[in-house]
Amino acid sequence: MNTNRTLMLICPIFFPTRSVGGVRWTALCRLLGDRGWRITVVSRFYGAAASRDEIDRVLGPHVDIRYVDHPADAQPEPQEAPQRAPGDTPPTRSRLKKTVRRLLFVPDSAGRFWNAAHSRLIEEAGRASPDVVLVTMPPWGTLHAARRLSREIDVPFVTEYRDSFMIDTRYGPHGLRALRAGAFRQFDRVGQTSADLVIHQIPTEHRWSRLTYPEPRDRMRVLTNGFPATMLEGGIAPIRDEHGRRSIRCVGAMGGSEMLQLARATRRLVDEGQDLALTLVGPPPETADEISSVLGDRAEIVGRVRHETAIGYVLGADVLVNYIASHRRSSFLLSTKMFEYVASGKPVIEINPSRSDRYFLCSLPGVLVASDPSDDDVAALLRRALAGEGRPTEEARDRLIREHVWHAKAAQISGWLEDVADRREPRP
Repeated sequence: MNTNRTLMLICPIFFPTRSVGGVRWTALCRLLGDRGWRITVVSRFYGAAASRDEIDRVLGPHVDIRYVDHPADAQPEPQEAPQRAPGDTPPTRSRLKKTVRRLLFVPDSAGRFWNAAHSRLIEEAGRASPDVVLVTMPPWGTLHAARRLSREIDVPFVTEYRDSFMIDTRYGPHGLRALRAGAFRQFDRVGQTSADLVIHQIPTEHRWSRLTYPEPRDRMRVLTNGFPATMLEGGIAPIRDEHGRRSIRCVGAMGGSEMLQLARATRRLVDEGQDLALTLVGPPPETADEISSVLGDRAEIVGRVRHETAIGYVLGADVLVNYIASHRRSSFLLSTKMFEYVASGKPVIEINPSRSDRYFLCSLPGVLVASDPSDDDVAALLRRALAGEGRPTEEARDRLIREHVWHAKAAQISGWLEDVADRREPRP
């Protein structure tokens, strides 16, 4: 292990801002320090900033966070992320602007900011003296800025696709964006073929990319998300229902109509005599008031919390539900929460799995799965899970724990980055 390596990570949304990408790289940055890496994270300020003491406590002294939308000598003061109230939705005008930007900019509008921040990127690279530059996407507009930076300072360049791009309806040339399909293809070719290492978080994207771009195939690797070892070591205390009721929980992104259906199904079981509560942890659904009217004080809408707190809710659940919203099920997203759900050993229900989740579930026999269920179907699934069904087989859970704990992920990516820093082909 080389103890004199520095990684410059361009990660627009990072700790302490709450996002899936931030959680991924928070875990990896923390553990890469044990393998000799120093890490400078270059990010944007979205209303939350960690103090040096908090960075040392959560990530370690080997990690530094720099915000390129602030001068180098005037970084933002530590502050908590703003919370969105239950039921709040972005204004119509804001949603319309976002839609127009998605049509006008390829791949997205983030490129305008990051290309304009080139001088700050050069400044931060001068401070960090990195051995490798890694850009994690989305947002996709960071790619060209990171690639230009790596060329100017002459260090190896790594791209990470945390989501699928061309094949995913959320990001690729689908719908009206198909009018600019050529520009999307050109962007993706640059991202997939110009880097010294390409990391895919989604296995389906990895397979598609290897078939589409055979030339850089030997430089492509897959690294899915994982779960923290502290889940299994007693480092995170379970958060149980304060009234002693059995708890059905959904943690993470959730759709309003889907959560309302889950509330109705829970109400049906309560009316049958079961002492239950429904707990929703994550961005509050727009149907929060309706859910509360269905369940009364048996509905607990927690809102966004720190990831460690969310894991506490997972560990304290009696049944865990991953209900993919209708607008997301046709995508290629791979649910991070499923790694945590299965590792917890609790009964798990997945409803309307995405395409990637369907493949993932093939390796998890025992998990309860349904598509387009009625209220009766959801109630039946909950009865089965509360009776003890829904746990993956012991063999499947042991395999997931062995392969998907974050320590194993950090070991993999550390080896690849060491090879890239030495300008060798990354190891398998």
